Amino acid sequence: MRLKASRKPAVRLIGTGLAGHLRYRRETLGLTRKEAARQIGVLGAAVGQWETGEHHPEAEYWPGIIRFIGYDPICSDPQTAPEKIAFLCRHKGVPRSGLATLLGIDKATVLSWEQGCPQRAGWTKVDRLDYFVRSARTGERVPEEATPRQGLAEALFRTRKERALTQKATAELLGVDPATYKLWESGRRNPYPRSWPSILKFLGRDPICERPGTVAEKIGVARRRHGLSYQALGKLIGGSEHVVLRLESGRTAPKEGILAILEALVRTGSAICGNSNN
Repeated sequence: MRLKASRKPAVRLIGTGLAGHLRYRRETLGLTRKEAARQIGVLGAAVGQWETGEHHPEAEYWPGIIRFIGYDPICSDPQTAPEKIAFLCRHKGVPRSGLATLLGIDKATVLSWEQGCPQRAGWTKVDRLDYFVRSARTGERVPEEATPRQGLAEALFRTRKERALTQKATAELLGVDPATYKLWESGRRNPYPRSWPSILKFLGRDPICERPGTVAEKIGVARRRHGLSYQALGKLIGGSEHVVLRLESGRTAPKEGILAILEALVRTGSAICGNSNN
């Protein structure tokens, strides 16, 4: 007489939102709550509280949750302005006030978006919101997202360690306060445009893109090497912030004169980080 092996019951998605998707992902991987918490970067009790709905995660824990699940369990395809604001706050791990800083806009503008009035912000800022949303969505399910630090954050950390510097000493070299530098190195905040030239000089290279090929890459490199905001770069190319955003998103093809200016900015700024793109 042959005994049939007991079959493990299939994992089912029970409920919606964070609680249901978090439990489904954990059970699919065969992990305990403590093991899942370790992967997310929180205490074991937190996962249990989130799965039961007893507590809602604070902003800083959302990036780890999204990486663990593999997608945004609340809304993976935001359409309205309020949805996009909430989506970015989760992906960046920042509160509403922190998101305003990240986007380079005022808190009142973020509030107007949440109230469903994006037109009050002007189209250039709406384009910027959409750009960040697209960037966040593109980054989903990318293996590198699972690493503690990426891009600039990783480069700052490694260079500081190689030079045996403290975070405070590095902050002094870059001309910022230690708290700001700590946010950069943890990947929780992006530098303001004016800080980029000093950062590139410290690193000796551009951690985002060393050899720009596309128009979007050239815009990014030019802005970082010269410490330019979207508005400042727009003036240099004879346009506006809105023009730069459209060029960067690929919705507008650059005229020959604009492309020449961008390439000149890339070349003249190469000495800042010790690289040549010729």
